[in-house]
Amino acid sequence: MDEEKAQKSKRRKLGAESDPRSSTYRAMQRSLELTPLEATLRRMLLDVAESTEEKPELRFAGGWVRDKIRGEASSDIDVAISSMTGLEFASRMRDHLNKPGTLSKYALTTTDDAMELKDALGSINRIAANPEKSKHLETVTTRMLGLDIDLVNLRKETYTDDSRNPQMKFGSPEEDALRRDATINALFYNLHTSSIEDFTARGLHDLEHRIIRTPLPPYVTFKDDPLRVLRLIRFASRFSYEIDQEAEKAMRNDSIKAALKAKVTRERVGKELEKMLRGPGPYRALFLIDRLELYNTIFTDPGKSDLMIESTDTWERVYGGALDLINPACGNCHQAWQSITILRRILIPGSEEAYLAWVLAALVPWVRVESDVLPAAGVKIPPPVAAIVAREGFKADNKVLRVVQGAVKHAKEVSTLKNLVAQSVTPNGETGPGPSRDVLGMAVRRWGQDWRLHAVLALLLELEEVQGEGHGGNTPGQSQVFAGYAAFTSRIRDLGLLEAYSFKPIVDGKQLSSILSAKTGPWLKSALDMVMMWQLRHPAEIDPKGAMDEVLSRKHELDIRK
Repeated sequence: MDEEKAQKSKRRKLGAESDPRSSTYRAMQRSLELTPLEATLRRMLLDVAESTEEKPELRFAGGWVRDKIRGEASSDIDVAISSMTGLEFASRMRDHLNKPGTLSKYALTTTDDAMELKDALGSINRIAANPEKSKHLETVTTRMLGLDIDLVNLRKETYTDDSRNPQMKFGSPEEDALRRDATINALFYNLHTSSIEDFTARGLHDLEHRIIRTPLPPYVTFKDDPLRVLRLIRFASRFSYEIDQEAEKAMRNDSIKAALKAKVTRERVGKELEKMLRGPGPYRALFLIDRLELYNTIFTDPGKSDLMIESTDTWERVYGGALDLINPACGNCHQAWQSITILRRILIPGSEEAYLAWVLAALVPWVRVESDVLPAAGVKIPPPVAAIVAREGFKADNKVLRVVQGAVKHAKEVSTLKNLVAQSVTPNGETGPGPSRDVLGMAVRRWGQDWRLHAVLALLLELEEVQGEGHGGNTPGQSQVFAGYAAFTSRIRDLGLLEAYSFKPIVDGKQLSSILSAKTGPWLKSALDMVMMWQLRHPAEIDPKGAMDEVLSRKHELDIRK
């Protein structure tokens, strides 16, 4: 409690220091170059403001300003309004733009932009406050001039100890800036003066020096809204910035971890995690989670508070290996570069597979944990612990759960077959005797459409067991793992089995029932497997007679009941 009181005192002091009347306040008179459409939007919004009695001050806020300074294009603009709500301003904007001749003022009378603007006047949407989606205040959203616009008033926030949902009031620009999660997200572009305003006095500095820092003391910031812990990790990973040391210290605090578990819904945790793993820096996100000792806070089963991963000491080998497989940092600097290139082409053909591979890497510490739930007779076997953590810890969707469950179930079989293939490859790369085409093809069919990701998990589990510093195949053990899986997946590719799970039997169930003079029953699956194995051994055959003869010759193996 003493620490919290001290931090709140520091917050009050910082708020005073950021007052424009204070000698420490500075509004950087630095301008931005607007695109023609942004300039038109600015002029239009200023005209709307001037037409009202309140004559509010208008600012572009947050991410648009940050990205613009960084030289990145952004089509999503938050408009911060000083003395009226977004809904009130939107109503005045509709009235203003509906006046005869107004659109011609903006040279939009004959362009597609004019039509879109007219449509926008009828599609202004009111978005209710939804704290679980980080919408703490009602906003109004519309699209015009090819830009997504959010209209919202400047505000200040007051939090209670048991919720991250604040009480909202109209606020000043300084108060609005200080309530934000990071200084780089607290910058404004003043539409009236065409200047950047940095009310935290740190935002521009932190952008220049690549620092993620909270506007207020981090302990208070995170205690108020613990979701900001995850948001800061996401921004640090997205931009490759460093998190301020004081912020990192607060992130490690046990009371902040407890608040993150208590105040933030697991759906919201999942949204932030997905943005991290789909973003440009998933390795850095997992590295920060690991370094900040947040694994058991994020990847957890909330219903079992006593179930924890005791150590993540070997986890870096896993997400390091995932980085090398999915997005290697350099070219042929890796000893296993050739193997990694083969694996990436076969196992990670697109961005969706890359995301799912990162999810598997994140869950590896849970993969080896056995469930303590013993299924009763006749009851479906419970999902693996890793899948439960995905479902309960970050509310993974059905596709992710399918991949996780399948990968955990089949990883051992994948590894075993991989070893058989790798052992059949001679030192000079020639292929010797190994698993036959029908054996490999039937395995791919058992594993199903996600088999590539099952192989990714098996590979990552093996990398976790390899001793040595670093990653990227730069130790003999790591290089051997990559080479083994490259040989395995190459064999599957060369045999034309990458899509074996989708192959259709050359003989269907009705034909089998006819030639065997039997009613359909449990035997049929085994008979169809015989057909498929024959097809896999004879890939060039299109006449079903050979497959039928195969089944007839092995009829005694089928439990056919007349």
